[in-house]
Amino acid sequence: MSIETSIIYTTSDGRSFDDRQEAETHEQWLTDEQEMSEADRQRGWIGRRRHHRFEQPLAEAERKRDAANKEINRLKPLVAGEKNIGKLIDICDDLFYFGREYLDSAKKMEAISQGLEAFDKLTPELEEENKDMDGHCQYRGAYTTKPCGDPTVEGTRFCQAHIDQWCIDCGRHATHDCDGFNGGYICGLPLCDKCQHTH
Repeated sequence: MSIETSIIYTTSDGRSFDDRQEAETHEQWLTDEQEMSEADRQRGWIGRRRHHRFEQPLAEAERKRDAANKEINRLKPLVAGEKNIGKLIDICDDLFYFGREYLDSAKKMEAISQGLEAFDKLTPELEEENKDMDGHCQYRGAYTTKPCGDPTVEGTRFCQAHIDQWCIDCGRHATHDCDGFNGGYICGLPLCDKCQHTH
């Protein structure tokens, strides 16, 4: 008579797996998430915005541009040597695709770089206008007339829940949720004091 035994692998967040490889993969994901969260915490609120809004997208656009350029350089010599019209058309189609990818990525890089430059110039102003006032969060929700009031973090006038809220219109730090009506519902998107939605 055989007795079946099953081993349960429990990860550090309390999840259980019956497959060791799945448990190890999940544990690695948790470690990576913790490292990214810690890196974000150390960047501070301005640094997080700079990293996620500009630096990461810029690096991704550069990666796409360079990959497209590599394909273009691989395809260009094939054009002159190809005698078969059908294959030549296929090569030209690929060149068109990667050429468009290259130009789009380069254009995106330029736009992100300009945005980053403007954000860096704005940073001292952002730090000044968002200094902590009295230890209580000043963010105003769409469904209340009073500020949030939770303890502030990182030397700003915002709490943990509102420290990374940015205006969807101009990119400054948000101070309140839009309380305008959008199709019968309150909008609720984050805005700064300088911007206003028209619904």
